[in-house]
Amino acid sequence: MFLTHRQYMRFLSGGMKNTAVIAFLPGDLAARMPTLSTDVRIDGEYARKLWEKHGLDYDALGLIQTIINDGWCTRSRGGQLDFMYVDGGSGSPKHYVLGLKAAQAGRETWLTTLHPTNEREIRRRLRRAKERDTLIRAPKR
Repeated sequence: MFLTHRQYMRFLSGGMKNTAVIAFLPGDLAARMPTLSTDVRIDGEYARKLWEKHGLDYDALGLIQTIINDGWCTRSRGGQLDFMYVDGGSGSPKHYVLGLKAAQAGRETWLTTLHPTNEREIRRRLRRAKERDTLIRAPKR
C-alpha cells in the first residue's frame, strides 16, 4: 500500500488532503478503461466509509495493489474495471470485489468500490463476464 499505517490513520482522521494515491494500475489495464493515469486514488470520505461501514481494516486496504496485480479483471459498465480476488492467507479464504473508474476525461483513476463478498458472488460475476466476453484477465495459477 502506498500509505503507511500511520499515514492511513492520519488520512482517515482528516489530517491530510482529502484524496490519496493508494495503488498503481498497470498500463495495459489502464488502456482498457481508458485512462491516462496509472495512479489509483481514493476519496477520504469513501475511505472512512470503508473503515466504518464495511469494517475494512488497514490490512484489507493493503490488499488493493495485490487485488489489482493478481485478481480476475473484468470490464464493467462504462469502461470501468472490476477486480475479484480470493485472499487465501491465514484461516478461511476472504473474497473481495474492487472497482475502478476513469474520471476527468481519463486524467484520473478512482477506486469506486472495495467490499468483502463470497465465493458465490465471484462465480456469478465471472460467469457473466465470460458470457459477455468482458473477462480481461484471469489470475495466474
